[in-house]
Amino acid sequence: MAASLEEDDDQDSYYALLNVSKDASTEQVNAAYRRLCIIYHPDKHEDPERKTVAKRLFNRLKEAHSVLSDSEKRIIYDVYGKKGLEASWEVVAQTRTPSEIREEYERLQRRQEDERLQQATNPYGRTSVSINATDVFESYGDDYEAGVVEVSSISMNQQVDAPLTRKDTVTLSGTMVTKNGRGHGQVAVLLRHVVTPSRWFEFDVGAGTGLYFGGRMFMNLTRFTYGMAGLSFISTPAGLQPLVTANLTRRLGDHMNGSLTWKSGAESSMTSSIVRETENHHLALTLRLGIPDIHARLSYMYKYEQDMRVHVAAKAGFMGIAAEYGIDTKITTHSWVGATMVVGVPTGVKLKIKLELLCFNLCLHEMLVLSLG
Repeated sequence: MAASLEEDDDQDSYYALLNVSKDASTEQVNAAYRRLCIIYHPDKHEDPERKTVAKRLFNRLKEAHSVLSDSEKRIIYDVYGKKGLEASWEVVAQTRTPSEIREEYERLQRRQEDERLQQATNPYGRTSVSINATDVFESYGDDYEAGVVEVSSISMNQQVDAPLTRKDTVTLSGTMVTKNGRGHGQVAVLLRHVVTPSRWFEFDVGAGTGLYFGGRMFMNLTRFTYGMAGLSFISTPAGLQPLVTANLTRRLGDHMNGSLTWKSGAESSMTSSIVRETENHHLALTLRLGIPDIHARLSYMYKYEQDMRVHVAAKAGFMGIAAEYGIDTKITTHSWVGATMVVGVPTGVKLKIKLELLCFNLCLHEMLVLSLG
C-alpha cells in the first residue's frame, strides 16, 4: 500500500510511497508507479474531496517516480535525501558512484557557504564635517564685517562586518578625528560568537590614544527580558582603568520596550529609556543621570510610507536645553538626504545636512554630515 499523505519527508519516503524496497530495480519501480497511477489518478474519482486528495497523491507519485527511475538522481537521493536533490549540481553527468556523489555534494555545499558569507559581509562608513559659522549670525552693527566660516572638526569612521562561520563574526573598524587643530585615531577588532539564539559573547581589542580590551555577554533572561554585562580595561598614564557596563531591557508591550543601562568609569552614568515603535511611528523618552551631564530627551519620528521621515526632539539638562526638527527624504533607491535644525542654549543654532548612500553591490553604507553652528 502506498504511503499516506501525512508521511514524514525522510529518506525512505519515496520508496514507501511507491511501496518498493530500496534495492528494487528500475523495472520494479516503473511497474509499481503504473499500478498506483491506475488507482490514484484524479480522473478515477468523481467525489470532489476524494478527487482533491487523489490529485495530491498522484503528484507525489510522479515526483517519486521521476527520482527513483533516474539512476543519477536516485544515487543522490539515497545518499542525501531530498536535501541533496535541491543542490546546484554541476558534474552529476560524470559521476556514477555514491562516493563521487558525496564528494561533489560536499564541494558544492562548501562553495555555497563561502558565497553566503561573502554576501553577508557588510562594510559601513561615516564621514562628518562640522562647520563653525558663529560669526555669520553675529548682530549687525555700524562696523559690521562679514564673518569667517571655518571647519571646526572632521571625523571619519569605517567598519567591516565579516562572518567567519554561522556563529562567528569579526568586525574591523577604524576612526580618525581632527578637531580645533588636534587629531587622533583608533583601530579595533571585535569578535562575536553566538552560543545559542538566546546567548552570545563579544570580545574586542583596540588601540588609539591608549590600548583597550574587553568582553561582553548578552543573554535572554526570560521570554520578554534580556540583559548584557561587559568588562573592559583602558590603558591610561595611571595604569589600566576598568570600565563596567550592564544593561537590562524588558518588553513592556507589543510595540514598547524599556531599558536600564549603567556605566562605571570616569564618565559613569545611569540611563533609563522607554521606546515605542510601530510601522510608521517611533517615540523615545530617555533620562540620563551621570558625570558630567544630567539630562532628559524626548524624540518622535513619523515615517511617510517608505520614502520620507519627519522627526522632532527636545532635550533639557544641566548643560543646557535644545530643540530640533528635521526631515529625511529618499531621492533614489539607495540614497537618502536630510536636514535638521537645532536651536539651543548655550549651543546656539545649528543646521545639519545629511547625505546617506547605500551601494547595493558592496552593501557600502556611507554617510556625510555637515554641521553649521
